Formats: sequence, structure tokens, C-alpha cells
Amino acid sequence: MAENDGLRWLGELDQAEVAKEDFAAKGQGKFTVNGLNPHDDDWLEKASQKVHAAQGDDYVLLDRGLLTVNQLNWLLKEVYGELTYCDDNHQLMWYNRQYDDPNQMMGRRRPEQVGDNMDEVHPDVGNVRKYAKQVWYGLRTKADGRDEVWTPVSRGHGEPIMHYNRYKRIEDEAGNFRGIAEWVVDLKPLAEYYCRTNGLKMVPDDQAQRPDFVETPADVKRHQADKDIDAASHPSN
Repeated sequence: MAENDGLRWLGELDQAEVAKEDFAAKGQGKFTVNGLNPHDDDWLEKASQKVHAAQGDDYVLLDRGLLTVNQLNWLLKEVYGELTYCDDNHQLMWYNRQYDDPNQMMGRRRPEQVGDNMDEVHPDVGNVRKYAKQVWYGLRTKADGRDEVWTPVSRGHGEPIMHYNRYKRIEDEAGNFRGIAEWVVDLKPLAEYYCRTNGLKMVPDDQAQRPDFVETPADVKRHQADKDIDAASHPSN
């Protein structure tokens, strides 16, 4: 796997500059669709109509292939893990919707979120927005020459960390920043398969340093619920 020091690297960035990251998407990306309200739940439908986007059985000429829009959708839904693309204007443009129910996803996304800016996609709870801004600043500026970062998301209740986010800087042919791709993946099935087919097993390493993890909005709610339960079970005198 790629370098696993992602959270340490993010924490060492210039945090004053990180805080300036334009999550309200007030700027202008190369392919920003203007004249629409990005907060509109129907932004995708209105934007695609405005730019006369290819759809259905229309063919799309790719770098090494020719597929219809339908074929692209079918293919991307079957990619292992959850993919998201945000453009260079901090706007959520696409995700490979594998489930109709967002609660079945590791990184929950809702259809009406497409078109939203990062302020809406990453609520200001826990360390969610701070962490997201660190990712954006680090990859947008290519700090220390890095163009990707892996981060663990949740430990669960004593379970090994298996839910990781991989963020990758997207560039055009000239090397200009064009956004960030996110890959959310559960590594446990892959790790179990690797061990099973090679006659290996995973065992605890008492000397290993477990990294910090990133809280999602769901984590914040769960932790608050745990605190509420604990407070109800052990009321103060």
C-alpha cells in the first residue's frame, strides 16, 4: 500500500494556509458550470441540460476506449470501493453510486449532493472539515511533492482499521491541478483473501504504532450517543 503516514503529513502542513482553502467554491474552475445554484438538489439535471451532456447510449471517446454513457455507468458501479471526484473549484461533481441507500456506503453520499461545494459535503463537526481542508491544501499545492495520501477512517469498537481513504491529485496533460479523486475502500476482504490463498494469518503486533484516525460525521454522532448512554447509566450526584 502507499505511504501510511498520511495523517502525520497533513498535520505538518501550514495550518494557517490550510484554513484559507475555499470550501465555499466561490472561485472558477476550468469546467465550472455557471449560472446555476450549486445548492439546488436538482443541480445535476439542470447542469447536464445546460451543457448538453452526453447520456444514455451516446458514445464517449476515452483515452483508450469507446464506451456509451450507460456502459461507463455500469463499469464504474462495479469498481471495488467507492469513487468520488471533486473538481478544481471545490465542487462535488460525481460519485459511483453503488447503492441507493447512502447508509450502505462507507463514505456516505446522496444523489442530491452532486454540485454541492465542500462546505456542504464536509460539515463542521468534529475534525471532519479541518481534515478535508488539509487534504485539499496538501494535494492542490502538491506540498512536499506528494500527489496522494492514504488515511485510516475508523477503528470501530476494538476492530482493526480496515476502512481507508485514498486521495489522489488529478492533473491535466500539462500538469495543472484539476481536482481530487477519492477512493474509499474496505481492505479487510482483500487482506483475508491474501492470507487465505498464501497460507498466512494476521496476528497482533504489540510493537506496532496504531495511527490516529479521521472522524466522519457518523463517528461524531456515535461518540455523542455513547456519551449520552454513559451519562444516563452513571448520572452525576
